[in-house]
Amino acid sequence: MQTVLSSSFLRRGRIVRSASRILVASERVLLPCRDGIRLTADVSKHAAPAPLAILIHGWLGDSVSSYLLSTAGHLFDQGYTVARLHLRDHGGSEHLNEEMFHSARIEEVVDACNWLARVYGQGRAALIGYSLGGNFALRATGHPALTATLAATIAICPVIQPGPTMHAIDSGWFAYRHYFVRKWHRALAAKQRAFPRVFALDAFKIARDEASDPDLQLRMQGIAFQGAFFAASPVMQQAGLDEARLLTA
Repeated sequence: MQTVLSSSFLRRGRIVRSASRILVASERVLLPCRDGIRLTADVSKHAAPAPLAILIHGWLGDSVSSYLLSTAGHLFDQGYTVARLHLRDHGGSEHLNEEMFHSARIEEVVDACNWLARVYGQGRAALIGYSLGGNFALRATGHPALTATLAATIAICPVIQPGPTMHAIDSGWFAYRHYFVRKWHRALAAKQRAFPRVFALDAFKIARDEASDPDLQLRMQGIAFQGAFFAASPVMQQAGLDEARLLTA
């Protein structure tokens, strides 16, 4: 319900109006990553140097998703330089890399964050992620290559265990599943248009029950957080994260 309501045209119009300053100042930037991989980010900066906040959208979202744009506009108005980072194959970037997006591609996100911090943040940045982007933010925070880069990390509704998450989508409200499957089909079609000789749309099969899809399970194995970190303590135990505080409300 939160996802559907956040996309309503009434809320959307208000968010776009309130974020007008960051949109006017926005510049699409190409980010060089390892092995020739390229990602994109929409960067909005001020005339004077300012602290950098990097925001990562959720699965099938982008830099102008309502939930992300709302936060980005507020941060920009408060004086931050803001980089709205696109994951691979998101935000119209399907043509940049032949291999498809999947959620275990953390190294390129780490590279992108380091590049943005070096160019726009004097080597430092805060990282904010939503849903699947929150999962990326948590894993990036635990990556040794970002130890000296990240000043703070905020993960909003992060995907922690992808298997139960996919099961919840499959078994929940039908409109919620339809919402994601429709967007997924569009994303696959865009990838095919970008690389018509590599991908055939007929080869993309979206299982009736995504949680039981063996290929999807394999792709998701690398992003799950293991251990009973929701046990008595609100502190999440994760490799590389000594005192990552989980705030629940």
